Amino acid sequence: MALKAPISAQIELTINCNQLCGHCYNFWRYQTTGQKYQKEDRTLLPEIIKRTIEAEVLHVVLTGGEPLLYSKDTARYIKQLRDSNVAVGLNTNLSLLTQEKENILTTAGLQGVLTSLTSYDPETHHQITNSKNTHSKTLRAIESLTSKGYFVAVNMVVSQQNKDHVYPTGKLVHQLGATAFCATKMTPSPAGGQAHLEQTLNKQQTKQMLEDLLKVEEETGLDVTTLNPIPLCFTPDIERYQHILNKNCSAGKTSVGISTAGEVRACQHCDQKYGNILLEPLQDIWKRMEEWRDHSLLPEICKNCEGLRDCGGGCRESAKAHNGSRNKSDALVTGKYKKPASTKEKDLLGKTMPLRVSKNLTYRLEEEGVVLYKTTRNFTIVDNETFKVITALQGEKFTINQLERHLNTPMQLIITHLHKKKVIIGGNKKWQKS
Repeated sequence: MALKAPISAQIELTINCNQLCGHCYNFWRYQTTGQKYQKEDRTLLPEIIKRTIEAEVLHVVLTGGEPLLYSKDTARYIKQLRDSNVAVGLNTNLSLLTQEKENILTTAGLQGVLTSLTSYDPETHHQITNSKNTHSKTLRAIESLTSKGYFVAVNMVVSQQNKDHVYPTGKLVHQLGATAFCATKMTPSPAGGQAHLEQTLNKQQTKQMLEDLLKVEEETGLDVTTLNPIPLCFTPDIERYQHILNKNCSAGKTSVGISTAGEVRACQHCDQKYGNILLEPLQDIWKRMEEWRDHSLLPEICKNCEGLRDCGGGCRESAKAHNGSRNKSDALVTGKYKKPASTKEKDLLGKTMPLRVSKNLTYRLEEEGVVLYKTTRNFTIVDNETFKVITALQGEKFTINQLERHLNTPMQLIITHLHKKKVIIGGNKKWQKS
């Protein structure tokens, strides 16, 4: 079923930042101007937010640059989005967070952030971010937010400069009380040129990054993952890491990036503009991005792969940076992937398990079917008949047996799928807060 608009959008609130990370997809602007801050027109942002809401986007990440350079504006947009029943996330390095800014954001309704920490070691962090005295400020901010119940995920972009720091950084993140730790292989930008390519990880280094993530998970119990797509064929023992991989890239498939000028791209790394949300509806721009969804941008080696649905062929921007075109192979692709033997039967939910529909579920009507949205990773499209069933079950406890007797139709497969997407919760575990 085709989506009429993206599920999620990352909106840049500014191109400026108090840090100058060499791995940033915006690194080109420092090469051309040599300046830390640039003049920009931010007066268009209220209309960009308004039109994103009108397009029925279900989740918005406010990003930059560094949004906390303009914390009052950021808080206003958070409130506007939440008042419109749009889920909101914030990407920030947190080094500019003060108690006053924290209070403003809390009042606006912010509940969680994705922050960045390039190393447990202050010297390495400052070298990578081209900043001074930001390491301790970020650590204090993480501790402050986590102590007050915020969801705080910490992302470490991993390059040649800090590839040996994943494990100790993960341990530090756990000590700070963070909710999750992400180690994400640096994605080279075509604009970053040779300097970016020289900093990216090879296959063995990527595997070590994942091993270090597993070690953090095993020793601390911390939720760990990696944010950028990694091809499932890059190593024969991929099953060992599959639960922590971000799997299929969402760029142009379920998400877009929107600049401070309203320009719409497939993701923040992509330099191709498909239109401007200030000049036409986002739904119309979305239709022009079909190449991201119909496999036009995939290399031939990936199109018939058994793992394509879960993998997506890796990162198209990485392919462009390494091999000159988005329809070339990701640098980690080997083409040697064999899907594990089916475990569908043993993964099915038991028919007598007590279940219920998750609370705080958002939905969006499509031309065919309905999107059921819980989080950016947990959403699905169902047909109209299934949506009617889900709506009728709101607030009720039920079992698959009861449902099948009432509807006189098999429901185990669809309910198992909805359970994996957290649309349905329960089972053998305690009832989850949702």
